[in-house]
Amino acid sequence: MPKITETILSLFFPRRCPFCGDTISTKQQICKLCEEKLPVVTGKICPRCGRGIDYCRCGSLRFHFERCVAPFYYEGIVRKSIINFKFYARQNSASAYAFYTADAIKREYSDEHFDFVTCVPLTGAERKKRGFNQSEIFARSLARELTLPYRDTLLKPNDVRPQRDLTAKERWRNISGAFCAAKQLNGAHVLLVDDIVTTGATLDDCARALKAAGTKRICCAVIACVKLGGEAHSL
Repeated sequence: MPKITETILSLFFPRRCPFCGDTISTKQQICKLCEEKLPVVTGKICPRCGRGIDYCRCGSLRFHFERCVAPFYYEGIVRKSIINFKFYARQNSASAYAFYTADAIKREYSDEHFDFVTCVPLTGAERKKRGFNQSEIFARSLARELTLPYRDTLLKPNDVRPQRDLTAKERWRNISGAFCAAKQLNGAHVLLVDDIVTTGATLDDCARALKAAGTKRICCAVIACVKLGGEAHSL
């Protein structure tokens, strides 16, 4: 976009911080105050779930995906922002999420080569009710940030109970077999994207479907991961 056009647009449609809504410059992703409050994932990180070791509860779980990364924990201003993005159509937040997630991907997946980006799908009824798939909006923005193609590869034929209402074990049972691949993906290296990860059950079933369609390697990326307490989960 030409600089003069960008300047004119900014006068009528000022860029806003996705976390607090304050006006920011076109060169900023978020405001300085919010940047200081970001619950960033730091320290020694689990190479499978992407959390700091203190919050990892992978235990004996064996995922169908190789790894997962997240720039943030799902708390504070990030949690509030994602809720607005997911349930109140604050879709302009996607570019900031993509910026920070791409940075984590470049750092943690420096030895990976991806053929394309894909996302966790919604059923037709879910998409009709919400009007959009927040994971797809984020995934497309992330693909642009990484200069990778985006492809719709997964389907969710039937509705299941909302995962947010279930315990960890119930989440695994509830989502098992919920997804299928829309096409064969022989030998593909895929970056699978969702908005948040809690137990990893949703990403795992999507990865299972991708593997069944011939995908060779799957790594995941999310905006934020939920800190898990208690004992390690097991299958």
